[in-house]
Amino acid sequence: MSMPRLLQRLVVTLMLGAVTGLSATVRADAQQVVLLAGEDNYRPFTYADADGKAVGLYAEILRAASDRLDEYQIELVTLPWNRALVAVQRGDILGLYPPYRWTEQLPEIDRYSSPLLVETVVVFCRRDRIQPQQTVWPDDFHGLTIGNTDGYLSAGPAFFSAVARGQITMQLAASTEANLRSLLVGRIDCYVSARSAVDYGWEILGVEDWRSLGIVEATVVAEYSGHVGYTANADAFPYKDDFADRLDAVLEEMYRTGDIDAIVEANRTR
Repeated sequence: MSMPRLLQRLVVTLMLGAVTGLSATVRADAQQVVLLAGEDNYRPFTYADADGKAVGLYAEILRAASDRLDEYQIELVTLPWNRALVAVQRGDILGLYPPYRWTEQLPEIDRYSSPLLVETVVVFCRRDRIQPQQTVWPDDFHGLTIGNTDGYLSAGPAFFSAVARGQITMQLAASTEANLRSLLVGRIDCYVSARSAVDYGWEILGVEDWRSLGIVEATVVAEYSGHVGYTANADAFPYKDDFADRLDAVLEEMYRTGDIDAIVEANRTR
């Protein structure tokens, strides 16, 4: 583990330990600090840079929103997704980003912010494992081994039901890049994830033309909006609903003015 990574984990630990001791009262001369955790390896949406700083599209949106909140200051950290879910469940942090709105599957979250971004979730497959007419998700993919990133729910409830019934074999990996490597060498037949995350994953792997390697985009699963998900264990956060209301108002205004679209477009041209 690199020194910046060690320092990041130390900072995260200290911040998580301190957040429960934050004053419940907003002082007249200071903003209330609100700690939100994003995933550390979900490029380009949310990840940690080489110095451990929370970056990505969601981080940029939330920092821009924080600049418009007079009463609150948003501080961002990154964690592995499953650890972030545990931190929210315990009430160590007020919220995490960017879960989809899965009310039954994520009981540790009882409120979601206004949408931050819309992600298109797709299925990428090896051309030699499927037929062109296999487009209905997940029914047309029974009998296949499908890669999924550990902790992700984007494949949808019907997919996980098919896995539970033994109709589909799910193979978990820790990241988009790990799943794409498995797809390239044939350890899995298909991989399901957000299209932008997969595009970024190919870049990281140095793959310029994945289609020439026998990979196809088989079908679109759905479009899901990413949110801030707030902990249901909110005893340490009496300001939770006030903050959530104010952030919603700012996010909705950013959508109306085109500021969120501008952040996305600026990242496309980098």
